[in-house]
Amino acid sequence: MLRVSLNPLLLQLVLIGASVLVHQAAGQQGGIGGLLRSSNNNPFYDMSPDDDYLVGAGGGQRTPANVDDLFLRAGDLRSAEDYFCPEHWAAFRGTCLRVHKSPRKSWYAAQKICQAYQGELISVDTIEKHSFVVRLLDRDVSKLNRYYVSARQVSPGNWVNADKSQLIAIEDAINYELLSADTADEFQSYFEGANVRNAVEQGEAEGENDPRRYYQSERYRNRNYLVLGFNMHKEKWQFYPVTGEEQYLFVCESRTLYSQDNLNTLLEDRRQFDYGLEQTDVEKIPRGPYFIRQPVDTTYDTGKASITRDVTLSCLAGGYPTPRYTWYKEEYVKDNLTVIQIDPLRNARHTVSGGNLIIHRPSQNLDQGTYHCTAQNAYGKILSESVQLNFGYILEFNLQRAPEKGEENWGKALVCEEPQHYPDVKFYWSRNYFPNFVYEDQRVFVSHDGSLYFSSLEVMDRANYSCTVMSTVSDTGRNGPFFELSVSPSPHYQDLIFANTFPKAFPKVPLAGKDVRLECMTYGYPVASYNWTRRNGNLPRLSRLENYNRVLLIQNATVNDNGEYVCTARNGKKSITQSIFLTCRWTRLYDTAARPYQGLQSSVSFCASYECVAKSSVNRIVSRATVLIQGPPGAPGAVKVIDIKKTEALLEWTNGNDNGRPILYYNILGRTNWNRTWVNVSTHVVAQEADRYNGRRQATVTNLTPWCGYEFAVVAVNDLGLGTPSLPSPMYSTLKDRPYIAPRNVGGGGGKIGDLTITWDPLAPHEQNSIDVHYRVFYRLHGQREWASEELQRQGNVGKAVIHVPTDKYYTRYEVKVQAVNDLGVGPISEPVEIFSAEDMPQVAPQQTIARSFNSTALNVTWVPVSQTRETIRGKLIGHRLKYWKKEHNEEDSVYYLSRTTRPWALIVGLEPDTYYFVKVMAYNAAGEGPESERYLERTYRKAPQKPPSSVQIYGINPSTIKVTWRYIAPSQDEEPVQGYKIRIWEKDQDMSSANDTVVLVGRKLEKYIDNLTPGKSYNLRVLAFSNGGDGRMSSPPIQFQMGITQSPLNDATSLSVPFFTLVTLLCALLCLE
Repeated sequence: MLRVSLNPLLLQLVLIGASVLVHQAAGQQGGIGGLLRSSNNNPFYDMSPDDDYLVGAGGGQRTPANVDDLFLRAGDLRSAEDYFCPEHWAAFRGTCLRVHKSPRKSWYAAQKICQAYQGELISVDTIEKHSFVVRLLDRDVSKLNRYYVSARQVSPGNWVNADKSQLIAIEDAINYELLSADTADEFQSYFEGANVRNAVEQGEAEGENDPRRYYQSERYRNRNYLVLGFNMHKEKWQFYPVTGEEQYLFVCESRTLYSQDNLNTLLEDRRQFDYGLEQTDVEKIPRGPYFIRQPVDTTYDTGKASITRDVTLSCLAGGYPTPRYTWYKEEYVKDNLTVIQIDPLRNARHTVSGGNLIIHRPSQNLDQGTYHCTAQNAYGKILSESVQLNFGYILEFNLQRAPEKGEENWGKALVCEEPQHYPDVKFYWSRNYFPNFVYEDQRVFVSHDGSLYFSSLEVMDRANYSCTVMSTVSDTGRNGPFFELSVSPSPHYQDLIFANTFPKAFPKVPLAGKDVRLECMTYGYPVASYNWTRRNGNLPRLSRLENYNRVLLIQNATVNDNGEYVCTARNGKKSITQSIFLTCRWTRLYDTAARPYQGLQSSVSFCASYECVAKSSVNRIVSRATVLIQGPPGAPGAVKVIDIKKTEALLEWTNGNDNGRPILYYNILGRTNWNRTWVNVSTHVVAQEADRYNGRRQATVTNLTPWCGYEFAVVAVNDLGLGTPSLPSPMYSTLKDRPYIAPRNVGGGGGKIGDLTITWDPLAPHEQNSIDVHYRVFYRLHGQREWASEELQRQGNVGKAVIHVPTDKYYTRYEVKVQAVNDLGVGPISEPVEIFSAEDMPQVAPQQTIARSFNSTALNVTWVPVSQTRETIRGKLIGHRLKYWKKEHNEEDSVYYLSRTTRPWALIVGLEPDTYYFVKVMAYNAAGEGPESERYLERTYRKAPQKPPSSVQIYGINPSTIKVTWRYIAPSQDEEPVQGYKIRIWEKDQDMSSANDTVVLVGRKLEKYIDNLTPGKSYNLRVLAFSNGGDGRMSSPPIQFQMGITQSPLNDATSLSVPFFTLVTLLCALLCLE
């Protein structure tokens, strides 16, 4: 007999004398999720054996909105017809459907719930309805759930719906042979954070919810009801016969609820996401972070290190408040994976900007590796996927290569002999000179492996050839050396044969979810034509033929695409075939032991005797062992309250199974009628024995809240971890008491003259401690000793009080404090806070108001600052109000401009050119505006230049300097005289707001040299004239140009980067000097 301890993180079962190792990490669950893909929008047609599916190692990513109910958000997922149905229901051809996500019920209980909604369980009687329901269920994040339908088996193989219609007849729609539990209902842990499984999960582990028993046990042969579930093995939705006693989710259908009366429901009556929230902006609703864009694997091109001196890893997260980002590098320290936080303050090469990690001057020795980022705000923290930062390179070709020979009408292959590189490269072939690329036709083919193939050589193929490689992650490449291909005449021709090892598959190890390329090539004369077929099946839907049918490209290949593919080549004289087997593998491989083993869930219920059987053709041996599993304690029982007071309670309970280890202490959980979330109300509790005969335990819980209904649960703890929580106790109420908390956030101010407004946060229900809660406010003038008070008994639990004070006490400083009161007494008084009484309107007008022309459409108005005393402003000066009107108009037609600043000037814009305006100024505070100043008359300037400069020319001087010329423009009579010109230039990938202006005054030569430009950068340039009226019109369209780059001369095997200088609207030559 072997005694084994059950650790919450690791369970190891060693069977003595047996050759079977039972080992599985506790809490880990098997299974695999998937994403179903098909080119047909009807999910029913996804059952075809020729369909394509993509299955990954997870269930896909959820949307940032975390939509748990398909129709929870009206407006996003509801169609126009859905508004004929109540909220949370979907419309389908005159009926309303609803997917019930909670609770789980038996068939009879589910039918009663649907009848309460004036309907029944759904009757799946048409292909269209089946497809519609499957599309609804496909939107669920988890495909592990099952859903009851109304169909019942009235005779063997005869299924009838509740409305007496026949169940839809679909091939392989009902799964009678469910031999393994490929799906199981999900249960949420009753106690999150504990390192043991709860009673529900234990029941599932023991087989209480195992679907296998419904198909293998005689007790459950009577399976006359159907549930709709997703088959993970066949990757499609199927019906499963069940007894009807199991509890599953269900789908309701109602024709009665489908009515035009639902259209009359006011939109505001439909509860949206913002119901009950003061914040209606969806972007500002507090929530934890979620990833909008995960970081991706990045390769830094070392061949462009002289141009690009940094590399960036990016991640982007949403949430409110805006998340903070932190980047980490994963490294192995003494064979242990360790994460190291990247701190820009410690390493000047690192910069973290938003979610971007910028590494300056990256080094392969220091920076290559695995990275991930985290996003965190006040509501949570999330961890991104780990990504690789690699360093790409392409080494040099050999400088010389031997010539190649071939015979006319015979096949030939030219191997690229590419240099070492990382990552993959693309191949190109040039003929005689670069970039005279070889043209592919039915006779000439460039394979994915880089070789150039000729089906049959011709005399015209005599030439010098060169192979060019280019990186798949950048525009860096290398040109190989040219070598000669000579073709000698031949009276014979080659029979049709497959070239080398064709057909070929790329990549050699295809992965599910990636593209697969199958190539076929032959030698022989005449040139052959090609065709691809699939043995015992059709070609995948997402496949296509390319390159004269030589190439079969399968997009997003899946395991369903596995099989034998046949290439057929014909040339009129001969027909040949050759096949290739395609085997797509999962992107994640699971380790398996050298010999089969049976894994067990980490549950003490598996304490038993086990045997291992080894059989051969001549003998059979058996070895047995007994396993005892120790673990955290079981759930206590019979929790009840013996005595309860205002802030404490005496609890009593019975211990559960100790599972082989003594109980060290207890944690007591509680929840109230105000908050239904379980929290620890007392930890590390040492209980006393209440009754020596029945072993009941008791303990006192303190720091409870008066006038609250409490439910308690007890968790036992031993040296192996936390046990399972007990069932909740009945609800008990603590006694009432006076308030314990003073009102928070006391403040105030504002209102009309003569008001003293006091505000505070009312006490929450769990802080009131009794009934009849109201407040008492205290106030006094600043500097006085005596307090005045007023009790707001009639107002109840409010957060505002208005006290009337003399009108001459406008904008006067007061001290206030607030106290909560209930029927049992008064609570503590808040700390004194200074506030001001209501303001009065200003009594002073701005003096010496002067207006000056700013440009053709604006006036700059100034005045002497007003005295900001209490007697003049009678409050706090907020800003100034400017009143202006045209000279020929009446003052009643004036327009107002509000300047929210205390500075003694303001700019009035949007005026007409060459027009006289009257201007007045007033000061204002929270109570209103004061008297007006004297008026002032001023005229705006005439118009700015209306014509743009013409004949703009750019000349390259050197890699960082250009020369710009243009023609003079003559202003008209309604324009101000031209004062000069501005040359506006900005980088092409930037906004014009970042442009730099170079000014050339009138009287100077109409040309300008602009230097300090960056070689290799692209720029936009425009020229404009300016005057007192403002900036004139700019030359159009913008001239786009790129500065040249200085580079050493090219050789036969150098980079493809070439110095150039390009103008989009004007082409100029730029001399690049080193």
